[in-house]
Amino acid sequence: MFETRKISIWDMFIYTLSQWKKIAIACLAGAILFGALSYYKSGKIETEVTIQKDLEGFKDDEVENAQRVADLDDSLKDIEDYYYFSPVMTMLASEVPKVTLTYYFEAENDSTDGKLAQNIKKMYATYVNSDDISAEIVKREKKDDISMADISSLIDVTTTTQYEDTSSVLTINVRGINKNMAKEIAKIIVDDFEQYAISVSDSVAQHKAVLVGESYSCGFDQHIADSQNSVRNVYTNAKTKVDESLEQLSDNEKRAYDIIKSEKKSTADEKIIPKKSISKKYVVVGAFLGIVIIGGIYCFIYMFGKKIRCSADVANLTQSETLACISDNKKESIFSGMRRDKALDMDIDKIASEISIMCKQQRIEKLCVVSTCNLEMNELVKKFENYLKKEEIKISVISDVCNKFDNIEEIVTCGNIVYWEVKDKSEFSSIKSIASIGRRQKLNVIGNIVEG
Repeated sequence: MFETRKISIWDMFIYTLSQWKKIAIACLAGAILFGALSYYKSGKIETEVTIQKDLEGFKDDEVENAQRVADLDDSLKDIEDYYYFSPVMTMLASEVPKVTLTYYFEAENDSTDGKLAQNIKKMYATYVNSDDISAEIVKREKKDDISMADISSLIDVTTTTQYEDTSSVLTINVRGINKNMAKEIAKIIVDDFEQYAISVSDSVAQHKAVLVGESYSCGFDQHIADSQNSVRNVYTNAKTKVDESLEQLSDNEKRAYDIIKSEKKSTADEKIIPKKSISKKYVVVGAFLGIVIIGGIYCFIYMFGKKIRCSADVANLTQSETLACISDNKKESIFSGMRRDKALDMDIDKIASEISIMCKQQRIEKLCVVSTCNLEMNELVKKFENYLKKEEIKISVISDVCNKFDNIEEIVTCGNIVYWEVKDKSEFSSIKSIASIGRRQKLNVIGNIVEG
């Protein structure tokens, strides 16, 4: 691609300027993106500097040890919140409301001795314990004190011995803080299973998930007891580890620990707003970098993309003379007068007249307009074609050549061609391909016309 583009730096510069609207949009996007990123970073830097000033005078290892214990304490706080405030932890394991759902799975056209149904059952069992269904239950329950972690403790999947063939049977135990909640969650699972069966039938296999049993009970529940004991053990171990780590800190490390904890507390209680002077400086620098980087990248990609950008591109690729540069755009760019090929600008009637004279001088009776673009609805091409027909020159327009190889024979038979390409639409590789065919077949190339 770079080898075929041999236009001068001036041509590239002028063409880039002519696309100033697109470049301005790219620069604006870069300024907004980098400016916003810099604004965010400026506030973060100021906070870090504040902490650093408070910890001046402490050794690096003292700060690291203090930070490690502070992080452990933060982790303990999360466990502690769940330990004291989770509804699951306040339940009595001896009186747990529970709804038991029993599903039977049957796969259509199952030639695997029930293994397909068993695999489908495992898929549903995994889905019951997934975050998707937990999130749906939390959303529909609309209880602020119920979390996804609570839902995973309230629901589990077990095997059943009620049926002879247990490989296709799935039992789901649904618990609740009270009887109503257990029944509500069970209903959500039943409704969700119906939708889930529809969504996966096409991708997995046509099957049935039949609810064959639904019962309610209230009494001791080993699953809840185990969940509560597990959380207690995690909380106890974490608290012990924090206490032991605090005792092992030196006096300086404890002071650093107190500073870090107080700084985190003030950050949590009050939103630290960055100073406007610092933010403005970073935003301006970020916006400038965004303009330079994004704007520069866009210019480079635009100029050296796979589309042709100027008449010199077509001339180099086809090794032919550019006869004219034409356009149906009445508004002329403010930079067009600075182009080197300004003299090639012509209206369609003038270039048609010149080519007509050239054909008569060379005794050409048939002419083929060849393009890698689609020119079927191109008004300029129609005007060009009508003019030459009036001059009794047989003309055929063959466009989109690289996608219609059956027209190559017609081009070769005609023998006399004019390339017609369009800026920002014709591609390097396509033009190079059709030009190579013309050279191999030794066609008479009158020249090329560049539109746009």
